[in-house]
Amino acid sequence: MEFKNRISELLKEKGMSQADICRLTGISTALMSNYVKGKASPSLSNAVAIADALNVSLDELAGRLVKVELDVYEREFISKLRELDDSEKAKIEDYLDYIYNKPTKKILQKKSFDKAG
Repeated sequence: MEFKNRISELLKEKGMSQADICRLTGISTALMSNYVKGKASPSLSNAVAIADALNVSLDELAGRLVKVELDVYEREFISKLRELDDSEKAKIEDYLDYIYNKPTKKILQKKSFDKAG
């Protein structure tokens, strides 16, 4: 996706105008207009300022990431996970691995195979 399309999309998504982004970034309205029209590409420092003002990463600003929407449960889980220390996170990871690779799945699969053979 071209930058001009991406910045227009993000402005619309955030309910912001070009004037809003100019006020937040200090970028002139003429230069911002050139970005939106595709007549110019932002310098790295201007791209960082735009990304910060839109509260997105540079990758997202460039259209490189697919935005993943988390439900309330996932956001709450991640919030709690971030409060844990490294050893507690390791325990959670071990437990998730255990659940994901339940030994009972393998036992049931083996029993089904034994019956078929």
